Amino acid sequence: MNCDNKVNIFAGMVYCGECGRFMVRSRRKGGEILRCSTYSRIGVNYCSQHLIYEYELEDLVLKAIQDNVSDALESMDLEKLRQRREQIRQSDEKTKLKTEIEKLESSYKKMVLNLSEGIIDNSDFLIFKEEYLSKKESVEKRIKLLQNRKTNDTLYISEYQKWLDNFLKYREIQELTREIIVNLIDRIEIYENPVEDTRHIEINFRFKKPNLNN
Repeated sequence: MNCDNKVNIFAGMVYCGECGRFMVRSRRKGGEILRCSTYSRIGVNYCSQHLIYEYELEDLVLKAIQDNVSDALESMDLEKLRQRREQIRQSDEKTKLKTEIEKLESSYKKMVLNLSEGIIDNSDFLIFKEEYLSKKESVEKRIKLLQNRKTNDTLYISEYQKWLDNFLKYREIQELTREIIVNLIDRIEIYENPVEDTRHIEINFRFKKPNLNN
């Protein structure tokens, strides 16, 4: 049945979670519905219908967007404070590590001088050199780890800012539009368990709040 009198804001965005085919639109007495195109074309032997009313999907998507907006509003100030504290901590640690390297280099130069002046013998120098190389390697590993952490933090901050900026644009959202859905959502997948008569919706947003631990 033709549903052209109502704009399909989910066009091309909703897929069957089982067979991966897109969901097609039709109308029932209760309103417009979406169901699996495989089921619609070749029947129940190949997939179940995964039926969902558009108004149900609109409510679920709107709630998911509003939850992201609320999370962004609540976390942005705390996140900025955390980032600033982490930057200070990493800067302090980097300074300490550089100082430690400088002290090791200075001690090594003194021992080389002591060896050349006969204050220590070669066996004592070799013992010191082994300790020096071991300590230096340990500090350099810590410096490398710190640099990797800084790189990861930079990527995290970039992803976090994208998520924040894109959802805060819709902080006053009360209803969905095609533009909002295209801007925020990559795809929506509808899963169904016909035996248990349950349904699960997965909304894949284009922008996600990153996990600091990843």
